[in-house]
Amino acid sequence: MKSHAIRNRAITALLTATMAVPMLSFAQQPTTRQAASAAPIETPSGGGGGGGAGGDRGFLRGPRGDGPGAGGPGPRGGGPDGRPWQRGRAVPDQSPPTADEIRDALAWMKENAPNRYQLYTLLPEQSRFRNDRLLPMLVGKYRMMAKMKDADPELYEFSVKQEKLRDDAFAILRQLHDTNAQGDPRANLRDKMRELVDVLLEERQSRIEKLERALAEQKAKLAQDQSTKEALIEQQTDRVVREAHEAFQRMDMIRRRFAEAAAAAASESNVNSNAPTTAPAPAPAANPK
Repeated sequence: MKSHAIRNRAITALLTATMAVPMLSFAQQPTTRQAASAAPIETPSGGGGGGGAGGDRGFLRGPRGDGPGAGGPGPRGGGPDGRPWQRGRAVPDQSPPTADEIRDALAWMKENAPNRYQLYTLLPEQSRFRNDRLLPMLVGKYRMMAKMKDADPELYEFSVKQEKLRDDAFAILRQLHDTNAQGDPRANLRDKMRELVDVLLEERQSRIEKLERALAEQKAKLAQDQSTKEALIEQQTDRVVREAHEAFQRMDMIRRRFAEAAAAAASESNVNSNAPTTAPAPAPAANPK
C-alpha cells in the first residue's frame, strides 16, 4: 500500500512538472489580439522581444518573455474576459472544474499529449493527488486553450503543435532513463528539439507580421488624422460641448426633483401640524324621563 502511494506521488510530481506547467502558454502572454495597441507582446518563444535562450526557460517549464532579451516583460494591461495581466500573464480561472470540463480536458490531453495521458491513467481514479492536484491544473489549462482557440485560432494551432512536440520529447526523455532503450535517444531528442524550435520561430515570425500590419494601420490612421487636424479639433469641441450640455441638463433635472420632493414633504408636514390635536368633546347624555 505504501509503495502505491509513493508511485502515485511520483507520477503526480512528474505530470505536474511536464504537463500542467508547460501547457500554461496562454497564461504566460497576451494573445496577438493586443497587437493593435502597439504594446510589447510576449510569445511562447520568449516573445516581447526577449526571444533567444534568455527568454525561454526550457520546454519542460515552458517559455516566458521576461528574460534578458531586448523586449522585456509584457504589458500589465487587461487580459481576456477582463482578467488582468500580471507581468504579461493572465490570472487563471480558479473555479472548481465541472464534470463536462474534466471530460473535455482529458479528451484534449489524450489527443494532444498521449504520452503524458498514458502516465495519467496509471493513477487510481480515487487518488487524492489525481483529483485534488492534477485535474484542477489540467482543466485550468484546457480553459485557457479554449479561450485561445476563440481569441486567436492561429496562435492556438501553434501552441498545439508545440504541445505535441513537447509530448514526443517527454517520451524520448523517458527512454533516456531506460537502460534497455534501443537506438540513440539523445539524437532523437535533438531532432525533436529542432522541430520545436522551427515551430517557435515560425510563430514568432507570424507575430511580427501581425505587429507590422497593425503598425502600418496605425501609421495610416495617424497620417489621416494629421491631415484633418482642424476638423478633428472641431469634432472634439462639439462633442465636449454636447456632453457637457447633457450633463448639466441631468443635474438640473435632479435638482428639480429634489426641490419637488422637499416641497411635497414640507406641505405634508404643514397639513399634519394644522390638524386638531385634542379629542372632540363627548356628546351630552340624554335627559332621563
